[in-house]
Amino acid sequence: MKDNEIDTVLVGLQYSSRFSRDSEYFAIRDALQRVAAAENIAYVRRYDAMRFIAQNRANLQLMARDNFHLNDLGYQCMAEHIARAVIVGLFAKRRPPTN
Repeated sequence: MKDNEIDTVLVGLQYSSRFSRDSEYFAIRDALQRVAAAENIAYVRRYDAMRFIAQNRANLQLMARDNFHLNDLGYQCMAEHIARAVIVGLFAKRRPPTN
């Protein structure tokens, strides 16, 4: 993907109270963050976003009944969050004009 200059966004793991104390889950989450940083690609901190939703009880409007997956509105919000990350990445790539 790098060789073909394809913009890439890595989306992290989702938050779930079931996994909030699982060291292996955190190890995977941390590995994803390290890969994104090492490869200089955009990383969407989905875990943090979903934890914020759950802690602020917004999950009733954004989460599916299984309290693990997002519902349609939740996925729309996540898609908008990812779209913003892509747009910011595109502007960050722009170079100032040379005189």
